[in-house]
Amino acid sequence: MNIKLSLIIAAILGATIPIALHLSSAQQVSKPTKTNDNSSKTSQHQQTKTKVFELILKDKTCVECDLIGIDLSGLDLSGVDFSRADFSQANLSDSNLENAKLKDAKLIGARLENAKLTSADLDGADFKDTNLKGADLSDATLLNIRLANADLTAAILNRTELREADLTGANMEDADLSHASIYGAILREANLTGANLYKANLRYANLQDALLKGTNLKGADLQFAVMPDRSEERRVGKECRSRWS
Repeated sequence: MNIKLSLIIAAILGATIPIALHLSSAQQVSKPTKTNDNSSKTSQHQQTKTKVFELILKDKTCVECDLIGIDLSGLDLSGVDFSRADFSQANLSDSNLENAKLKDAKLIGARLENAKLTSADLDGADFKDTNLKGADLSDATLLNIRLANADLTAAILNRTELREADLTGANMEDADLSHASIYGAILREANLTGANLYKANLRYANLQDALLKGTNLKGADLQFAVMPDRSEERRVGKECRSRWS
């Protein structure tokens, strides 16, 4: 009896194993091949970037455009009118925005490392939390601009118009602000370590709790400015009075 049972079990197993193997092989063959999603997305992204660039160059204007999160890095966008456009979280690093118009534009959290913004009109623009490391803003107009918590490390802002700008908590370490007009600007808790403020106009500026370690204030106009602390205020005040007398 045991021998017969063993033979029956062996026969059943012998029939089912090849079937199982056959099904497993069929499943593997029928399994769809995965496509390279990353390369596909990169290609689509590049196509979108090219189309947007072509449209912008055609009319040199993109007023009130929704460009949130777009990648326009390294492109020549000089002279384009981007008034009231939304560049929030966009990538404009290494781009050329010389003489561009970004009046009242929104660039919150955007990337503009090493971007060229010389002579650009940035009046009323919102650059909160923006990365502007090494950006060149020489001769640009930034009246009533918002640069709170922006990173302006080693940025070039000489002869820049920053009248009444909001630079609260901005990092301007080693930035060049020589001959800049920073009249009435808010620089509370700003980091100006090693910054060059040679002959800058800082009248009525608020530098409360700002870091001025190694900052070049030679020839700067600090009349009526609120300095980080009283001792600094007296020391700078004496220097300024001796230069103005």
